[in-house]
Amino acid sequence: MHPKRCLICGSFDATAVFTYDAPDCYEAEVGVEADGFERSWVRCAGCGFHYSQYSRDPAVLDRIYDEAYRATNVAWRNATPRETFDAVVQLPLDRSETKQRVRWIKKHLESLTQSGQFHMNGAPCTFLDVGGANAIFAHEFRDTRWQPHVMDPSAAGQALCAELAIPYAHTAMEDASDRQRYDLVTLTYVLEHLRDPGKALQAARKLVAEDGAIFVEVPDAACFETRPADDDIFNACHLWMFSAADLGRLLWANGFEPVAEERGTSVRGHESLKFLAVPA
Repeated sequence: MHPKRCLICGSFDATAVFTYDAPDCYEAEVGVEADGFERSWVRCAGCGFHYSQYSRDPAVLDRIYDEAYRATNVAWRNATPRETFDAVVQLPLDRSETKQRVRWIKKHLESLTQSGQFHMNGAPCTFLDVGGANAIFAHEFRDTRWQPHVMDPSAAGQALCAELAIPYAHTAMEDASDRQRYDLVTLTYVLEHLRDPGKALQAARKLVAEDGAIFVEVPDAACFETRPADDDIFNACHLWMFSAADLGRLLWANGFEPVAEERGTSVRGHESLKFLAVPA
């Protein structure tokens, strides 16, 4: 079973919370078979951190993202990227998680600017949305002060971003050759998907300007108390489920000082954690 040890404290001792004996839709789409299949969400006995243990080859996750996750001919997607973009950007503030997220970040960046912890380096400032292939967040955040960029290991968003005049880097952060520094780097529902979120944060640290900031949003581990085992939040693509303390420790361990955080329930009813951090 992978992984063997806790991401946060390194303990090998964990207790199963939810257990699955068949592949979910994402795994099945890339050919994972039920024979010998095992997957569990476990809780670390040392620190309480929740993470996924699974019998499949770890490389299966790469195949899901390369072949299926953003494909338009799969059961969990019923619209083209452009159709999804058009529908979401038309939502009013009270129904748009993206617009509310943009407002939250800009509000806290303004406070950090006033306190001297964040500096706007010219106009427009640059921000990099990691994993933002759908272009929605980059588009909504853009204004006269902010110029968006997108970085994603999938090529799925290239055409739409080109149409919207948003520079697009088809690469993972860890493999990025362009070492441009950004005033803001955003990772919205990214870390829970990555086999090594610490390595990703180290890569992000190299992309954030010294007086810049990083925004991270992830599902809240509180969902184990509010959601059934078959909820999509516990799908095979999610490897880690953070509490506020877990995420804070991970940010500190990889060069960031948290300066603002919020636990809440999104418009769609998802429990989430928002953190804004600056280089430590």
